[in-house]
Amino acid sequence: MSSAPRKTSRPTGTRRNRERLACRPCRQRKLKCDRSVPCSSCVRRRAAACCSYGPSSDNAENMDGTDNTSNNPEWRVHAYSRLGQLESLVETLVRQRTEATVTANDDTLPTTPTEGQGAIGLSTENTDAMLSTPRAAAGIGVMFGTHVSNTLSIEDILKRHLPSQRDTDRLVSIYFRDRSAAAPLIHASQFQRQYRDFWNTPGETSSLWISILFSILHIAATTATMWRDIERIRVGFAEAAAQCLALGEYFLPKPFAIEALLLYTQSQYITSLEIPPFMGSLLSIIVRLATTAGYHREDGASGLSPFAKEMRRRTWSVCAQLDLLISFHMGLPSSVQFSAWNIQAPNNLLDSDFDEDSVQLPTARPDTEFTGVTFCILKQRFMGVFEKILQQVLLTSTQKPTDDDVDLLDIEIKTIYDTLPDIYRTRPLNSSVIDSSKLIVTRLCISLIYYKCLCVLHRPHVSKFRANSIRECYVASTALIRIITDVYTECTTGGRLETEEWFMKSITWRDLLLGSTTLCLVLCATNWSMDESPMDRSETLALLETARAVIQAEQARSENKDSSSVLSIIDTAICEFRDQQDRGTRLSATGEAVPLPTSVEGMSYDRTCWNWESSENGVSNDFELAHFSGFMGVPDRRL
Repeated sequence: MSSAPRKTSRPTGTRRNRERLACRPCRQRKLKCDRSVPCSSCVRRRAAACCSYGPSSDNAENMDGTDNTSNNPEWRVHAYSRLGQLESLVETLVRQRTEATVTANDDTLPTTPTEGQGAIGLSTENTDAMLSTPRAAAGIGVMFGTHVSNTLSIEDILKRHLPSQRDTDRLVSIYFRDRSAAAPLIHASQFQRQYRDFWNTPGETSSLWISILFSILHIAATTATMWRDIERIRVGFAEAAAQCLALGEYFLPKPFAIEALLLYTQSQYITSLEIPPFMGSLLSIIVRLATTAGYHREDGASGLSPFAKEMRRRTWSVCAQLDLLISFHMGLPSSVQFSAWNIQAPNNLLDSDFDEDSVQLPTARPDTEFTGVTFCILKQRFMGVFEKILQQVLLTSTQKPTDDDVDLLDIEIKTIYDTLPDIYRTRPLNSSVIDSSKLIVTRLCISLIYYKCLCVLHRPHVSKFRANSIRECYVASTALIRIITDVYTECTTGGRLETEEWFMKSITWRDLLLGSTTLCLVLCATNWSMDESPMDRSETLALLETARAVIQAEQARSENKDSSSVLSIIDTAICEFRDQQDRGTRLSATGEAVPLPTSVEGMSYDRTCWNWESSENGVSNDFELAHFSGFMGVPDRRL
């Protein structure tokens, strides 16, 4: 009888933790280990701190099922070592960062998600440093235009746009020689040394400094006659300046970044009748960069040389003034908060009075002594009040300024003007025959700022038929028109100010339009509200016709949209004047009242459609063309 086969159970043996013959990193990488402490393989990989001979990871679980990895001191050492390696990696990347252009190729990005996450999320205190590394800045570089480095180099730009050294020397000389357009933030002696170094080693020069050079060439080329196709060459200079800004990463606070951006901004608004639409965004970037670098604080320059501190004062002064003026003319709020900065005004010094080696600055020259920075100093005084005026104009309907508020600002702006040295007071051109063109233009600019402040301050109150505001606006607007129309012909070829042609560009041109429309507004208010008008009727008519002729001449060359709308307003105002004269003549002849007309040259208009309330609010357009169009029945040609 056969019996069923017996099942034999194999006894379970006890697992032994045998001594490992290789360290843990060598086991994981399947490398030969020489069992040194640390082993040579770990030393070669700079991972000596990770070399250990504990149990392998597959035996980390004990027989009782508990996981003791987190309690293992060796694993903690290993984790800390890995974190230290990642920290060292980030620090190495920061140190290796150079001014080389940023490339956005995929090769520069992390190969795995954990690699990128580990590097970026490792240390919060190094966030700012990591954002300036090529890896983190790749996306920002594409957004701000630095991707042009993939197809363009600084050598290509110089080869394509830079003239010969002889022609470049001539243009630079034109810029610095008795030209009021030369920005005070460029120190002549320092620039000359940098310029010499550039020609010796152009490949080692900062792209941002080269942008400054191209902006200077762009400005100087407006009056140069050395080339037949100067306009094409001038446009090339502007293009090269912009390309160098992109290659130099202008959006980061670097040496020359703020100065290069300001020079580029200057080259745009003093060579064009219109203010480019991108200027508002560009000025916001400049103000943010300057604020980040501490240009707005006197204590932000601690540790710098006296020379560097003084140049920062000049740079911030130019920055704040440009931002306020251009933002106003573009109908935008200023990016500079005047109450948030305390840096001193620049000192009235010649560039030859100090340099990089100066241990301390010399005593400032008196205001009566004209230097290249005097205008900047005097202008800053007016800008402080102008900012207060704009803040008042922008008040909401629930915060309307009182008459006392208006009068206080009126007194403040007049006090500043009255305390100016006589050398900077307005005078006829025939009384300035021996003065330099730079001094003449300085006088003109100061006068325009003064009268512009009065126009902007009192214009909202003309709509309230405030007699004093109507009178002040009349005086200021007629002064603006007279000054600009008188100097207009002198800035053309053959005139005394032909080298200062830039003076009649965007900002001055806007002042002419501002004065013309303000005078038209005063005209309409006096027709309705005042028995005794402050105006000389025949003189006002002649002044408006002169302004119309100048605007029409420039309109034929530039097709300026704002000029077109202002021409319509002036035409209607002139027709209104002539109609009043005709009515007065007929009234005196017949003794009968003549009804007011309801149309001008076929265009009907309602005299009550002027929105006085809305005209008091804001400076969204400093000419308020839409309001004038509704008031005088003039179609807005910009639409």
